[in-house]
Amino acid sequence: MQSICHQNICHHAIVCAEQEAFERKRQETQIRESQRWQQMEAERQAEEARMRHIREAGIRGKQNKSSEHFDIISLKYHQTKEGKHLQYKVGRHL
Repeated sequence: MQSICHQNICHHAIVCAEQEAFERKRQETQIRESQRWQQMEAERQAEEARMRHIREAGIRGKQNKSSEHFDIISLKYHQTKEGKHLQYKVGRHL
């Protein structure tokens, strides 16, 4: 009888140790994932702030801006002050 109780106690101790190890690993994984998500959120916010700065400063919009105020696809002048001025200058020379 004593050996059966001893086996049950040993089995119970092993099961408890396994459960504790599992719980410890689960908590460590949860902490690691939480930190990973926080870092990804911080990176996203930094990228968003960088893009907001670029949009506000107009840095990206100037890269592909044509120096001529004429649309070569539609063959029309831009409806801006510069486009109207260009249309006037060209019209005078025709």
